[in-house]
Amino acid sequence: MRYVVDTSAIINLTEKLSDEVIDVFKESMTVDLAYYEIGNFLWKVGKTHLLEDFINILKFLKIESIGLSDEVLTFAMEERITYYDAAYLFLSRKYNLTLISDDQDLINKGAKRTSDILTQ
Repeated sequence: MRYVVDTSAIINLTEKLSDEVIDVFKESMTVDLAYYEIGNFLWKVGKTHLLEDFINILKFLKIESIGLSDEVLTFAMEERITYYDAAYLFLSRKYNLTLISDDQDLINKGAKRTSDILTQ
C-alpha cells in the first residue's frame, strides 16, 4: 500500500479514469465511510447511472472500517477537523501512507492533490 484516498480523490480520479488511475487505486486504501460519501455525491448530483462504475472502482481499493472510534474522535478534536476528515488522516498516519485528497482542509494537513499524484 502506498496511499490512503479520500472520497474527493476517488471521485476526481474516477472522472479521469485511465490505467494510471487504476494503478493508483490498486496501491490504495480508504475508509468504509467512502461508500456513504460516494452515495451521497451520486444522489446530490443526480448521477445514479454511475453507481455501478463506483462499485467496480471500489473493488480495487482495500477498505478499512473505522466505525465510531475514541482514537479518531480524539484525533479530530486535536487536529480541529471533522470526524470524516479525521478518519482518512488517521488511517494515513496509522499506516504511514500518503493521503490523497482534493479537500482543502486535508491538503492543509499535508495531503497530496490528485493532480500531484498523477504527474509523478
